[in-house]
Amino acid sequence: MPKMNVNEFIKKVIGVKWVDRASTFKQMDCWGLVILYYRHVLKIELATIIGYETSQATLQNDALCEAQRHWLPCGKINNAVFLAYVGDVPSHVGIVIDNHALHANGNPTQGGQVQYNRLDTLERAYTKLEYYQYADLS
Repeated sequence: MPKMNVNEFIKKVIGVKWVDRASTFKQMDCWGLVILYYRHVLKIELATIIGYETSQATLQNDALCEAQRHWLPCGKINNAVFLAYVGDVPSHVGIVIDNHALHANGNPTQGGQVQYNRLDTLERAYTKLEYYQYADLS
């Protein structure tokens, strides 16, 4: 599979339908977008979060604990993953690209889609954002 550049990837995913636990170019959730970006743009297979795709694991309870072994805190750098909080609860992830956020925003009730927004827009929409770099990139 040939490597995609960042702009090709963004054009391919903008507007793709948000579907919980999905990670295909036809439908994806926020973590599915991260998986696809790392696979197709950076050529990195992220460590599997056991139970995530089958809904047995949640971002809040299981995925973060599992992921902490593979991610290091960093600043707002390209290819970093942001972790957005509502109050004290981690609730959303996406990719940092040139001071923008590429993210699949949605929920089971209202649906949603992949968006590309200014990072400061998300910083205002959420209680806080944290930034992480995959350990294999450091």
